[in-house]
Amino acid sequence: MLAPRQPLPYPLLEAAIQRVLAEAPGAFADVADEPITAQALASAAWELTAIAEPTMDSPTPLVADLLRIYRAATDRLTGSYYLQHEAYTAAAERLNELGAIIVYQPVANTRAEQSLLRELQQCGETIEPAVDVTPTQIIHTSDADDEVRAVVRLVRKHLANGVPGHRIGIFYGSDDPYLPLLHEHLTAGHIAFAGPECHALVDRPTARALLGLLELDHDTIPRRELFTLLAARILDAVTVRLTAHRGMHGDSGAGVTIGPIAAGIGRDLDVSIVIGAAEGIIPTPRRDDPLLPPELTGFTARDHMDRQRLAFASAVSAGRAERVVTFPRGNLRGGAEKVPSRWLIPAMAQLAGRDVNVVDWQRETENCQAIVAVESFDVAAQRADDRIGASAASDTEWRLRELASVPANRRRGTLNDPIINRGMAMRSDRLNGRFTRFNGNLSTVKDLITTFDHPVSPTGLELWVQSPYQYFLEHILRLRALADPDETAQIDALTRGTLIHTILERYVLATIDGAELDVGRLHLVAQEVLDEAQADSPGWLEQLWAKDRGTIVRDLDDWFGHDHTDHAGGWRPTHAEQNFGTGTDPEVTLTLGDHSIRFRGQIDRIDRHSGGRIRVTDYKTGKSDKYRDLTNLTPTNSGLQFQLPVYGLFARTLGDDVEARYWFVTSKGKFASIGYPITDDVIATLTDDMDLVHRSIRAGHFPPKIEDTHWELPVIDLLGRAGLRRAWAALEGVNEIADYVRKYGG
Repeated sequence: MLAPRQPLPYPLLEAAIQRVLAEAPGAFADVADEPITAQALASAAWELTAIAEPTMDSPTPLVADLLRIYRAATDRLTGSYYLQHEAYTAAAERLNELGAIIVYQPVANTRAEQSLLRELQQCGETIEPAVDVTPTQIIHTSDADDEVRAVVRLVRKHLANGVPGHRIGIFYGSDDPYLPLLHEHLTAGHIAFAGPECHALVDRPTARALLGLLELDHDTIPRRELFTLLAARILDAVTVRLTAHRGMHGDSGAGVTIGPIAAGIGRDLDVSIVIGAAEGIIPTPRRDDPLLPPELTGFTARDHMDRQRLAFASAVSAGRAERVVTFPRGNLRGGAEKVPSRWLIPAMAQLAGRDVNVVDWQRETENCQAIVAVESFDVAAQRADDRIGASAASDTEWRLRELASVPANRRRGTLNDPIINRGMAMRSDRLNGRFTRFNGNLSTVKDLITTFDHPVSPTGLELWVQSPYQYFLEHILRLRALADPDETAQIDALTRGTLIHTILERYVLATIDGAELDVGRLHLVAQEVLDEAQADSPGWLEQLWAKDRGTIVRDLDDWFGHDHTDHAGGWRPTHAEQNFGTGTDPEVTLTLGDHSIRFRGQIDRIDRHSGGRIRVTDYKTGKSDKYRDLTNLTPTNSGLQFQLPVYGLFARTLGDDVEARYWFVTSKGKFASIGYPITDDVIATLTDDMDLVHRSIRAGHFPPKIEDTHWELPVIDLLGRAGLRRAWAALEGVNEIADYVRKYGG
């Protein structure tokens, strides 16, 4: 009936949409050149191909133009290709050629499917899908990780009881995080399974981040109006394209079946398990689509919700013997609490034999045998719950259970397992004050430490003094804690300092090149830098940024006055952001007996006085409290600060009469200047202090002392300050670090 025409492929429809946009963009003129516009319109148009006559009364201008573009594109294609609605219509006209018809659990997604299903139901017998959610067991856990572990224990229980793997199905509410978790924990549990692959393009961090961005609430994100309207369609199109690259893991019929909830519809299994049944996951929230309103598609938000509910009920009902639903109580990664899906609450009430509400559901179901609460990974690993299964979910759980059965003082050596033995040795060494590789003694591999094979930063060595262990993590292992941009509503102190440094650098460089001292010029530089910063940080709240920006500009005005006074006193800048110790830049070397240290750094400013003196300046944007004890008699503040004398070493290559200072260039530091002349005695003090630092690092000593500060220490905070403090306190009296303790205290 449709031959010789072929079914219309999606890429061809998108190409036709692109051509129409190029010729007559209409309402989409502002965004017609963007590839995502054609993708979004093609995604909407693809759904329209399932409607015989897509029309609506009083369409919005954008919907009207979508229909114009759709008709123009399909008119060019229907001579050689047929649309979805034509295929359904042709199939309905030939139903009399079929024999007996059984319509099994019908679910329609489009108008065309609805029409065909009505025709099929009139010609045959219909087996309606399940409408009630009737689990035999409900399991709730602390988070999705523990949820999947509990499911693996349950699957192992059923496998041990003789249920074939292919008669067990696990169906999830969302790919993220459940698909990768299922792959991870089923593999760790040595369970064969078949289902979607989780290492496809759609699962890569970049693709998942893109989809996450497109899922943002369009009403709260400042975007251009048209892009806001197109974003939902882009999400659908990109999801389809990325998911299309996903393959299948395992062989169908061999092993446990895993898949999305839709894959559970119509299944005949012995055990069905639906995971992720928490509100926000099941049902999946769906926003209105401005390009495809219900008046055009014939499907309302309620229809979409009803389809999800039928799919959920059908997946649960696929199990003949056991029907299990699980959900997480929270998200330990994000900290949010979760509650049972609205569609699960009635089933919980039925199993508990009493009313259950969304607020007190834990208390109301705590004594129900069919509703299992998994408190935590630790509890579940150590104490088996026969309702889920006594089998551990992984080799790690077996080891933990074995250890838990032995008193703590006899656990070491219980298992002939290298992982456990290392863990027990680490715990023992830290508790008993043995200075080993588990608390910072790397002397056995000291030859691998190449810190002094290259120029080093004096501020980096200051970090070793404050916290040798943090220095090891950040400068040798090069660990970094990545900031969460969602938590950045206001400029932080580090970024504020960087901006002020950048403004002063540009201003002073122009001064060196001959520009006059001028507060107006300083304001122009500041405006340029601050505008760039604001553009690069869309998360900053406007009101807070206006306040912070005003503070920065006022501080710059005050700084200009001090700098002008300095200029009148005979000082002239000669260098700004002067590098040393990197590439072809000059080197700075300090001799330590048979050894030497090469330094690298960047000096904020160097001035020369009319009388010939040279002054090195390092800008500071905080308070001056921690530097108040710096003098020519204590130039390193008792071995805590090395920056000024090292910078002075470089300045000595420019002249003999050198001084170095910290200049506090904000009102917070009261524009104070703290420094001293760089004399031979200052360099001798630096040499003595550097000897201990150099010796200790080369020896591989990085004890777990941490800086005593209220400021965040991101890497240290991830490891836990309290545990590191206990490990450091236990090292009292260790010979290898006795010199460090004598100089810097315990």
